[in-house]
Amino acid sequence: DVSVQVRSQDEVGQLAQAFNHMLDGIQSRLRELAATEADLRQAIASLGRSEAEQRRYAQEAEQERARLLSLLSAMNLGILFVGTDARVIYHNPAFTRIWTIKDGTSLVGRPVTEVLASATDTLSRPDHFSRHILGVLATREVSDSLEIPMADGRVITQINYPVRDRDGQFAGHLWIYEDVTHERQTAAQLAYLA
Repeated sequence: DVSVQVRSQDEVGQLAQAFNHMLDGIQSRLRELAATEADLRQAIASLGRSEAEQRRYAQEAEQERARLLSLLSAMNLGILFVGTDARVIYHNPAFTRIWTIKDGTSLVGRPVTEVLASATDTLSRPDHFSRHILGVLATREVSDSLEIPMADGRVITQINYPVRDRDGQFAGHLWIYEDVTHERQTAAQLAYLA
């Protein structure tokens, strides 16, 4: 029951649009499910048919959810959903890979500052990053892209998007991380050759 603001038409913007499209599909299925439940209470005579429709709508909603999770898991962008209480709601495998967090480590439900602090030994400037994270948690606006230099020479970018429910109420943050090291190295090499 959230949506992501789309700021650009690049890969991140396309991801946000795809996320919002899938969200619309899920919400549509859930509305149909709710309507079916209301019909069920009103007409006992059509109980058998309503139960079959209800099962079908629930099955379709679950299929939409599975497709969304598959999409997020297949991406090379690190995705982190953080709730209003600053705790991790969801992360994809690319997030743990980018932050060199061991596979199988349970992050859901943990404070985001604790999760990211566990990876601070990989940061070249942990104090700067900590201040940025606290600033992002305090805002409910889209943040500019932040470049995070890592101790191993990698460069990671982070973008923050506020997540809102269908009533427009703030529901948390969507953080997107991308390893842009290869692109930076290629650009530097081309500049050197030029």
